Amino acid sequence: MAKKKGKLQPSDEEIKKENIVIGSDENCESYDSFDDCIDIADITTAEREEEEFESGYKQWSVSDNGKYIPCFKTVFKVPPGIYELKMSQQLGFHIQKQLHFSDDLLELPMKETKEIMEDIKLFWNREEMFKRYGYTHKRGILLYGPPGNGKSYLIQVLSRHLIKKMKGIVINLKDHDSVQLFLEFAGPIIRTIEPSTPIIVIMEDIDNIMEYSNSVLTKVLNMLDGLKQINKVVYVATTNYPERLQERVSSRPSRFDRRYKISSPNAKVREFYIRNVLSEEDLNSINVKQWVQETKDLSIAHIKELIISVILLNKPFELALEEMKNMTKRIFQSHSSKGIGFSSTDDTTDDSD
Repeated sequence: MAKKKGKLQPSDEEIKKENIVIGSDENCESYDSFDDCIDIADITTAEREEEEFESGYKQWSVSDNGKYIPCFKTVFKVPPGIYELKMSQQLGFHIQKQLHFSDDLLELPMKETKEIMEDIKLFWNREEMFKRYGYTHKRGILLYGPPGNGKSYLIQVLSRHLIKKMKGIVINLKDHDSVQLFLEFAGPIIRTIEPSTPIIVIMEDIDNIMEYSNSVLTKVLNMLDGLKQINKVVYVATTNYPERLQERVSSRPSRFDRRYKISSPNAKVREFYIRNVLSEEDLNSINVKQWVQETKDLSIAHIKELIISVILLNKPFELALEEMKNMTKRIFQSHSSKGIGFSSTDDTTDDSD
């Protein structure tokens, strides 16, 4: 941390959060990796925000009837990245870019990753065909299955590709307020200013978002295929409990066009994860083959906790493994193996070595 005016200030290399008002210039660079749940570590201080406003207005915004409104610097496009939607008395509607530290993103050999990426890449490349047939250029993907098996990881993969390869933006809708802001402000405003920027809209635990009220459900449906549709967007939602979703959400074309059940990682994925997380020294101290065999039906999250318990906390492997398996019993009993929707992918998990 750098010290300024007797107070600790974040240095350029440290994590920061920046406000991007529609029409402001922050000259942010995109970043390489994402954390497990796209959770953002916010260390922005009130003093930093005050300094941004004290830097002064730079240009005039032109309104009607000869009105000129002072504003900060302007840009034609916001930098690629992940954004949250905000509303404040001082700024009105604005989008806030999220920058954060995170672990390197492992390229897990999940078959779902390849399938989804191929589907998304094809979608982005077929924009002209959508226009020719008069269809809105949008796509909906629903990821479902027991918690901890890689739904958030797949979101990270899609987001990284959009940001790094396509220079697009990712919008994170966390609750009913953010759904409202996207429907009324973000969607139409972003598409007016940036008609060609590709967008991914994330709705993790969509069942929790829509259970807030019937009005929120209506807003989500309008966003997906109602009067508030926008072009060049992919909606990606996740749920641990697909049975909570109404049929008109989970099983209707044009809302979620593809559904992927994310099951427990197979032997190949488990071994890849273990070998890439542990150091060479720790790998030599365990029986990797035994770990792969004994962790069948465990999620990536449980295997991570197993590593922490055994390697970091020095618990006996058998004891830690029993604890993890006891944790999964209720989870797996509550999740049916039956797929949902007309086009869900519900293949039997391949656990071959």
